[in-house]
Amino acid sequence: MVDYQDILSRLPLNADEDEIISDPSYILNDVRYPITYLRINDTEACAVVHATYSYSISVEGDVSDCDSKTYVVRVIVIKANAKLDNIFIPNSVCTIYGAENVFSINRQNIYVEDDNPFFEYRGKNLFSKDGEDLIHGHLKDGDEPSLDGVRTIHALGWHHEQVVSCRIPASVNKIGRLVGKFGSVTFEGTIPEFSPDALDGTMIESITVFTPKDENHAASVRALMDVPSLEGYRRRDDILFASHATTLAVPKAKGYIALTRADFEHDGDTLFVNTSWIATFSPKTIRRSDVDVQGSRLLIGLHGDNDNIRGVCYDVYESPEEIDEQIACVQKNMLQG
Repeated sequence: MVDYQDILSRLPLNADEDEIISDPSYILNDVRYPITYLRINDTEACAVVHATYSYSISVEGDVSDCDSKTYVVRVIVIKANAKLDNIFIPNSVCTIYGAENVFSINRQNIYVEDDNPFFEYRGKNLFSKDGEDLIHGHLKDGDEPSLDGVRTIHALGWHHEQVVSCRIPASVNKIGRLVGKFGSVTFEGTIPEFSPDALDGTMIESITVFTPKDENHAASVRALMDVPSLEGYRRRDDILFASHATTLAVPKAKGYIALTRADFEHDGDTLFVNTSWIATFSPKTIRRSDVDVQGSRLLIGLHGDNDNIRGVCYDVYESPEEIDEQIACVQKNMLQG
C-alpha cells in the first residue's frame, strides 16, 4: 500500500468534531454520512470514518469544499469506535488504515471494485495489490488464505463458533488484529509486532514459535510477553514455546546440557538432555519450598514432518535464558571440536 503515515500524523484525526471543523485541513462534507474529510494537500483528501452506529456507507471518490474545489479521496482512516456493517471503497483510495477496527464478532466487511488498482480479493480476503498487506482476511478451517509474502496483517479471523488454526509465516512483521477461537497459532519466524489490542477477546489454545536458527530463542518468546492482550495466557504452562536449532550431537558426545527437574517425585534430580532432542522451551514460574523460581517448561522431542508428535514435557528450574546459553555453548564447542 502507499504509505501516508507521515501525512496522517499531521492531521487532527483524534480531535473533537468542533475542533476538526475549525481546523484548516477540514473539508465541508454532507453531514448525513458519518465521515469527516480532511485535506492532505491541494488535490488529495483523507476520509475519516467515525460512525458510532450500524450503517452501510460508501466513501465517495471525490469531495468538494465550500469553494467547490474538488479533492480526490486517497486515504481511509477507520476510527476505533466505528461500528459499520459495510464500507465501500472507491478506486481512488490507495491506503486503508484501521481495518482491524471493523473486525469483531459482528460480521463486517470492506468492499472494493474488481478493477481497483490498489486492492484485490483472493477468495473472501482483501489484499493490497502487491500482496504485502492483508487488509481483511477470513479464516475457515481448511480454507485459510495464503499468507506467504504478507508483511502486515491488518485484520484476520473468523466470526463463527468454529475453532480454527492459523499459520503466521516468517514474512509477517506486524499484526493489527486476530479474531476468533484458535486451536493453535504457529509463528514460523521472528515474532511480529502486535498492536496493543491485537488479541482482545480472542481465544487461543496453544501458541508455538519456530525461532530461526540465528536468533536467541528465549528472546523470541519474551517478545510475546509484551503483548497486553496475552496477559491471560502468561499464567498457563504450555502456551508459549520457542523452537531452537538442533545440533548433530550423538549420545555420550558433547551435545548434552544438564538441567534440574522440578516435579514432586524427582525434585532436584539432574536431567541430561541431548540438545538435538530439545524441541521447545518456555518460561514458567515454579514454586520451590517457600519461594517462586523463574524456571521453564521444557519439551523434549524433535519437530519433524508430523507436528502432532511433540515429545515429553518437563519442568526445570533453569530459566529460558540459562537454557539458551547452555545450548549456544554446546553448539559452539561442537563447531570448534
